[in-house]
Amino acid sequence: MQVDFYLLDKRSITDVVCLLVARAWPTHRNIVITGPPELLDTLDASLWEKPDGRFLPHERAEESSPAPIQLKADLPETCEVLIHLHRTSRPPEGTFDRVLEVVDSDEADRAPARDRFRAWKAAGIEPSHHRL
Repeated sequence: MQVDFYLLDKRSITDVVCLLVARAWPTHRNIVITGPPELLDTLDASLWEKPDGRFLPHERAEESSPAPIQLKADLPETCEVLIHLHRTSRPPEGTFDRVLEVVDSDEADRAPARDRFRAWKAAGIEPSHHRL
């Protein structure tokens, strides 16, 4: 499993998630974005508009869905790419090829992200770190 942390300084979480999804699809056909419902609502609207000139087939789906890009409040048991937006101290549990931890600039988001980073390392996974 590959784990990447994206620490945001100047870019919005919405813009970064849209960019990450655009880079992952169509190479990966099972992408799940998980996070708070209000953030998922914002991302659902943004994925219809970004990136310009490109369609990203997505659906806000709490149950299983044929859409290759799904937005869910609850963590899936498995997927190829998990974009994790929850402010929890524990890393997501499940079977994932890749986990993208997107961390906003406020301390309320960064403190639990530090705990997740340490937990990934304790589990034997060396997360990558990207500052945007």
